[in-house]
Amino acid sequence: MKKCLSLLLCLAMLASVFSLLGVTASAANANNVMYVESSGFTDNLVTYTVYLKKNISITGAVVKVQYDPNVLQPVSGGAYQITDAYGDPVDNISGVYAYGNVAGSNNACSLGFVRIDTYNTGSSDKAFMKITFKVIDKSYPVTNVKFHCVEYNGADETLNIPKNETNPQLFFNHTTATLDKVTISSIYSEENGLRINWNKVDGAEKYLVFKKTATGHECLGTVASTVNFFIDTTARPNVVEYYLVRAHNGAYDSGAVEFTASGIYVKAPDRVAVSLQPDSVKLGWTKVTGATGYKLFRRDVKNDGSRGQWVELSTAAATATTYFDKTVISGKHYEYTVRSVMNSGASAVCRYADIYYYKAPTVSAVSAVGGVNITWDSIGGAETYRIYRKYNGASSWTYIATVDKNTLKYLDTAAITGRNIDYAVRAFASNGSSTFVAKRCAYVATPILKSVSNAVSGVSVKWNAVSGATGYRVYRRGAGATYWTYLGTVKTTSYLDTKAASGAYWRYTVITEFYSVRSGFDTTGLYLKYVATPKLTGISNLSAGVNIKWNAVGGATGYRVYRRGAGQTSWLYLGTVSSTNFTDRNVVKNNYYRYTVRAVSGNVYSAFDTNGLVIKR
Repeated sequence: MKKCLSLLLCLAMLASVFSLLGVTASAANANNVMYVESSGFTDNLVTYTVYLKKNISITGAVVKVQYDPNVLQPVSGGAYQITDAYGDPVDNISGVYAYGNVAGSNNACSLGFVRIDTYNTGSSDKAFMKITFKVIDKSYPVTNVKFHCVEYNGADETLNIPKNETNPQLFFNHTTATLDKVTISSIYSEENGLRINWNKVDGAEKYLVFKKTATGHECLGTVASTVNFFIDTTARPNVVEYYLVRAHNGAYDSGAVEFTASGIYVKAPDRVAVSLQPDSVKLGWTKVTGATGYKLFRRDVKNDGSRGQWVELSTAAATATTYFDKTVISGKHYEYTVRSVMNSGASAVCRYADIYYYKAPTVSAVSAVGGVNITWDSIGGAETYRIYRKYNGASSWTYIATVDKNTLKYLDTAAITGRNIDYAVRAFASNGSSTFVAKRCAYVATPILKSVSNAVSGVSVKWNAVSGATGYRVYRRGAGATYWTYLGTVKTTSYLDTKAASGAYWRYTVITEFYSVRSGFDTTGLYLKYVATPKLTGISNLSAGVNIKWNAVGGATGYRVYRRGAGQTSWLYLGTVSSTNFTDRNVVKNNYYRYTVRAVSGNVYSAFDTNGLVIKR
């Protein structure tokens, strides 16, 4: 113990001045003439300063400090000289000595400060003693650093302090705990700067974060003891920054260490955005100054809101700001992010954007019977489909209809014929929709067939005119045939088939042309049994009457003969024969008669020559 006291005495005699941090403890009794201020702990050092209040005269007072030598060691302390009003030293205050244990305390050293001889503090409080301790064992709390005032040498004094050294008067007691130094565990880029992480220190009430500067260091901020990270938003991109963190618990500071922990802030793009494309997701971002490239990431978002791991999609050049992800699946929810890359590393996963992806339906639009027939492919995740129309030259789309997810076609019966029309179909779900790809259709309506009939020279087909039509294509199909045979194109609304074989059944249909575009057609068409009109070959007077002749007609089972007299408007049926001539015996001389013939096949009649052949009897 004597060896310890000698060492403490030597160390305490070294004079030094330390700045105060304002932690104050007021004097207890002793006529309220003494008080102590503590600097708090800095770098494992703590300084105590004893003050005498103003207008106090002192004769022969002694101040003793009690501490635990297993924990504390006085260093560069024991400054007790004060100055007068002119700043000159006052010499009648002196004497630092090792005094031994304070009565009633075991295993504790004390320093005594003596010879405060007849001194008047004057008009202001005076600091007459300082002592600085160093923590030499952090495993113990710094407890019971006590200041006592005792009488010295039995001289009269004005403090009214008990003259019993074995019962000194305690007027200051400082109890606190040491703190471990803070260890920075990691430093990495965050969205807005560098994140500094550290291991928590037991007993800390707060943490102070410092950054090295060109001229020293600056305190970036203070965080609560429950927090063990700090984000330096002032970090400069692509520049090495150095940091340290110190713990506090009121009066104690864990102390500084060298600025050895460093990090480089790699700035992330300021904006990341996604947009729907027909067959992909477009990812876009803002350029980052100094970036040598970018890493692109995507992750799945499940129906329950949970997220998968980030998966790197690709890398992009420093000049790039867009990327098209064509590996997406329709009906899925995705999140995207972009990390900028510099020589020092990659930025944090910061800003990200999410999207519900739905593939745009592939649309087909063709002219059909009754309108435009619109079809599309099934889209994963779609709940409904919405159909839109836009005529060539229009500035906006017109909504037509909505159908359920199982319907993949729609007939637009309201389309205007003879127009170029764009159609679009969008897949919709409760959480999003697809974009679309327009499909153009030059629409022309299907002709409405009016009639098909036996004519004098063939089969006559008629239909209604179609607005915008540039022509009409006529087709014929025989009984039992699979395909339609193209007959020809006309600009009129009728057609005469002169090549149909008589006595057979024929079916006809018509397609409208709109330049190179063709309408749908009536797949049933109109049909008839064609019976050709007999060709009249001669007429003559016989003794028995008037004889008329004609050519035979294929498929005919008979021929009906008609006559019309001069001035008459209606034909008179004369009879039906199976031969190719007929003699009219019921005639009168000097009268004019006109004759015609119709071929018969079952219940079907041919057309007839309306002019017929004329003769005078």
